[in-house]
Order: sequence, then structure tokens, then C-alpha cells
Amino acid sequence: MNFRDFYNKNNVPQINNFETEDNEFQWQIDSLSTEAQRTLFFKSSTTTDNSWIFYGSVGTVDSEDLFGFMLAVPYINEDILEGTYTLAAGLYCDHRHSIKKGELKGWRVIAAGDATLSIKLDPVKGTVEGEFEATFAKTKPDETPEQIRPKGTFNLKRDDLKAKQYFEALADTVWYTATK
Repeated sequence: MNFRDFYNKNNVPQINNFETEDNEFQWQIDSLSTEAQRTLFFKSSTTTDNSWIFYGSVGTVDSEDLFGFMLAVPYINEDILEGTYTLAAGLYCDHRHSIKKGELKGWRVIAAGDATLSIKLDPVKGTVEGEFEATFAKTKPDETPEQIRPKGTFNLKRDDLKAKQYFEALADTVWYTATK
């Protein structure tokens, strides 16, 4: 299993500046349904990659109960984007949950082993509707392996400024890549 661990230097309290407001992001694992407390939908622009990002989570790193999902598809242009993506066709999907190393609080990011996302995205209106399912291999706290298979939906409004503020607040975060 490949994963990346992120830790907050000196356990600086995280800023929770992206509550859901009018957004909806929910998922079901087995018979447990969850509604995200925090969501993001934005266009990520780096020097090598432009993507549409969709994120939903509950809990926080500070309270050690963070749990959520991030999905991304390639940005093409400002036309309506409607279709189904898989990992082989450009979809990125990960699961995030709280971890702790000594006194350092953090989160683990685990890439999906399999995932599908169907979306309708309107860049001009700044809206997206999506439906996803995925499979993740992870370990329980006692190190035994398990798989989770979430199925979820989202209906989000774009907010690039909120996303920028969130990532700027992560300035005290360090990370390393680990593989098991």
C-alpha cells in the first residue's frame, strides 16, 4: 500500500475555513452514511498540471478524527464537462484520515486502487454534480489490512479563494512519503 503522511509542525491549530455552506458531499461505506462538514471545489493550477478538485471531509486533524475524500480530473477548458472518469482515464482519487506520531498530529493520504467518477461540471456557473465509488486498501490501527469501498455524491459550488486560503494555512505542515 502506498501512502503519504502529513504532520503539522508543533501542532499549530488548523484553520477550519471551508465549512460546507450550500455544498453537499456525502458518502456511504457499508451501511454508514456520512455528510461532509467541509468541502472544496476549485481549479488547481500548477506549472505542470491544471485540474478540477472536489473534496469533502468530516472531523479535523486537531481533534484526531479527520476522514474524507479528494477527487480530481484534468482541466481541459471552460466548456461544460460531462462524463465518466476512471483512474486509467485521468481521474485521481484519495482517502484521508487522521494519524498521530508521538505528539505530532497529522493525516494519511491513501490513493484509490480503483475508482470511477461521473460528473457534470459547468465552469461558467461554477457548479459541479458528481457520483463516485472507489476501493482503498488501508490498515487498521492494529496494523491489520482492510478495504473500504465508499460510494458517494456531491453537488458543489466553486470557490477558488476559499481553497487558496486553506492551502496558505497549511504553511506549517511537513510531509514525507512512506510505503508499506
